[in-house]
Amino acid sequence: MKKLCTLLVLFLTVLIIGQENNDWKISGQIQIRGEMDGRDFSNKTYPPLFTTMRSRASVEKGIGDNFNFMFQLQDSRTWGQTGSPTAYTDNIDLHQAYIVLKDLFEIPFKLQLGRFEMKYGTERFIGTSSWALIGRTFDGVRLSFGKEIKLDVFAVTITDTSMLIKNIVSKNAVPSIYRYPSVSDHGYNTFGAWINGNMNPENSYDLFGYYEWNRNSTNGKDDDLNRMTVGINHLGKYGSVSTVVEAAYQLGKLVGMDISAYLVSAQANLSMNSFKVGLGADIISGTELTEKEKNYSFVTSYGTSHKYLGYMDYFFKSQSNIKGIGLNDFYFMSEYAPKESKWNASLNIHHFMSNQKGTDDLNVFGQEFDLTVKYLFTKGVTLSWGGSIFLPGDLMKTYFKVGSVERNDPAFWSYLMASVNI
Repeated sequence: MKKLCTLLVLFLTVLIIGQENNDWKISGQIQIRGEMDGRDFSNKTYPPLFTTMRSRASVEKGIGDNFNFMFQLQDSRTWGQTGSPTAYTDNIDLHQAYIVLKDLFEIPFKLQLGRFEMKYGTERFIGTSSWALIGRTFDGVRLSFGKEIKLDVFAVTITDTSMLIKNIVSKNAVPSIYRYPSVSDHGYNTFGAWINGNMNPENSYDLFGYYEWNRNSTNGKDDDLNRMTVGINHLGKYGSVSTVVEAAYQLGKLVGMDISAYLVSAQANLSMNSFKVGLGADIISGTELTEKEKNYSFVTSYGTSHKYLGYMDYFFKSQSNIKGIGLNDFYFMSEYAPKESKWNASLNIHHFMSNQKGTDDLNVFGQEFDLTVKYLFTKGVTLSWGGSIFLPGDLMKTYFKVGSVERNDPAFWSYLMASVNI
C-alpha cells in the first residue's frame, strides 16, 4: 500500500505540473478484453468467461535538447479479482521509467537508463508482447548510435539474486550475516547488439546478436544458461509483392548441455487494392525426445509469439509447451482493409507440425483458423472481435489427454476488445 501511494502521489504531482507547461507529453491507454476460452479440446467442459483490463498512464518531458525522461504507471487486473466491491488490490507498478541523455560528452549517441520497452525488427526475437496483460519491459542500459545505419547496444538485468541488494534499503554497511560475506552471484542478464539499415528505400535489413547468461546452477556445477543468438532479417518490397525473411542460430550451453539450434522464417505477400494475401513458413528446430547429450531446441525468450504462432497461443512459449520438439508452421494470411472504411478484417490459417517426432512418432499438432474484425470507432479508439478454431491432430490429442479422458473435439476461443489510446 505504501508503494502504491508513493507512486500515485508522484504521478499526480507530475500531471499537475504538466498542465502548467505545454511541453509535457501526457498520454494514457486502456485495454479491456472479454474472452471465452474453450481451448481444452473437450466440448463437455464449461468454457471460462473472463474480462481483463490493462491501464497505463505516462508522462514525458524534454529538458533542453539533450535530456528527456519518461515515467509510466500500469495497472493490470481481471475483473472481480478483488472478491468484493469494497476491497482493493495493490496492483499498480512501474511499466517504464527511464532517462535519455543525448550527445553525452559531445559524442553523437543516446544513452538510455532505467526500465524500458525494447522492440526490434518484426518482434520475432525481441518485442513488447503488447497483447499480454502485463507486457514486457527490461531493466538496464541502452546505447544508440547512427542515423542511416542504426546500432543499439544493450545490457539488461532479468533476475538479480544478490543478498546485498535484498537488504540495502533498511541496513547500513555493517558486517551482518545478511549481507557479508556476499553469496555468489546467481543473477540472469542479457547483453546484445542490433543493427538496422536500408539498402534502398524498399529494402531493409537487421543484423543482431544477444547473449543470455543465467548464473543460477540447478545441478550445482554448471550455469543454467549460456546462450548466444545471432541472426539476420530482410524486409523487401517489389511493387505489389512484399517479403520477410529471417534466420537465426543459437549456440552455447543449457545446464551443461551443448546448444545447437536454428530458426528460419519466410513469407511473401501480394497486395491488390484493398486485399492482401500471403503465404509463409516458420521452421523452429527441436530436440528428439530420446536425446540426452545436446539441446537442439531454439528458444525466443523475448519474442512476441502471439503475432506469429496462432492467436490461440498454444505455442506462445514455443518449446516448453511442446516438450522441446520444435515447431513447423505453414500458414496462409489474408486481410481486407478498404482505404476509406473504418472496418478491416483478416483471416489466418495455420498448419502446425512438430520439428521432431513426438510421442508415438506423431508429428501433426493440427490446424488453426483465426478470424479478426476491427472497427475504428474514433481517433485512438478501436473495437476488435476475434474468433478462432483449432482442429487437433493426433499429437495435440495426445498432449491434452488427461488419464482416460479423451480430448478430441475442436477447440475454440473468442474475444471482444476495446483499445483506447489518448
